[in-house]
Amino acid sequence: MPQPLVSVVIPCFNASDTIVRAIDSVRQQTYRHVEIIAVDDVSTDNTRAILREQAARGDVILVELERNLRAAGARNAGIARARGEYVAFLDADDEFLPEKLARQVKVLLTRPEVVYVTCDASNVGMDNSLRERIFSAFAPPRGPDGWRTMLAYSNAMPSVMMVRRSAVEAVGGFTLGMHLVEDQDFAIRVALIGAAEHVDEVLTMTHTQPTGISHQSFRIDIDIAWPVIRSHIRAQWHRLSWAERLYIYGCRYGRFGRNVYPEAPLLGAWFILRAILLGNEVRQNTRLLFVASPPIRALRAWLRARS
Repeated sequence: MPQPLVSVVIPCFNASDTIVRAIDSVRQQTYRHVEIIAVDDVSTDNTRAILREQAARGDVILVELERNLRAAGARNAGIARARGEYVAFLDADDEFLPEKLARQVKVLLTRPEVVYVTCDASNVGMDNSLRERIFSAFAPPRGPDGWRTMLAYSNAMPSVMMVRRSAVEAVGGFTLGMHLVEDQDFAIRVALIGAAEHVDEVLTMTHTQPTGISHQSFRIDIDIAWPVIRSHIRAQWHRLSWAERLYIYGCRYGRFGRNVYPEAPLLGAWFILRAILLGNEVRQNTRLLFVASPPIRALRAWLRARS
């Protein structure tokens, strides 16, 4: 079986505590025909010095940016240096499990119609709690219509992706200037030009960081994520049946509502109610409106204080 080169692109910004772990996880892959491209996005800590030490070992290509381009621009800079037929992405605070690249390469080698492969992942929280198979609740993107699944679910994450380089070039890489949701945008655009596939194994470990997206304001969902996803839905409107449109909007309203509700109950309830009207997880969403409502949360806090 041929051994195509896989380029692993790692964007780095102030990742001094985690970057060696990420790079070592690529070094420990059972699939050996790999190049590691680390892109320092003008870090203000000692990340660049660490990367220079890693590059001195001879198996890391270091790209040192002169101005901060954020994740999308840093990944594009790494892609520009890539020589591999396939490109995988790894965030600097995540890590691959040893079989990750091998499993995904096998799919691309045996399925020429597939341009985009994902896998499942588990998440380690800041308290070292483990959330297993974080994509298992979603329908994974598969086949030539994988983009339809991506419109409904947030199942794109750079550290689970492997993409044919030809597909990356065809869509022009990641969208510059797009912040935090550039991975979903990229995945949808790639899946629109070829089939998607999913390896149903946990092959990536993600690590929640204090400055991570999950610890930022709910405004990210409302002000950044939703407009991007809505623009993709509208662009493919003519290809979607009425039932598909209702389903996609229901899924998205439900997710945004659940994320927003704890911080902004009125806005979150508005999204959740729309999801319920569209038939999205009616029982679960109705229960959430009650158990996570401000009065119930206040009552629980009061009971805990008295116990």
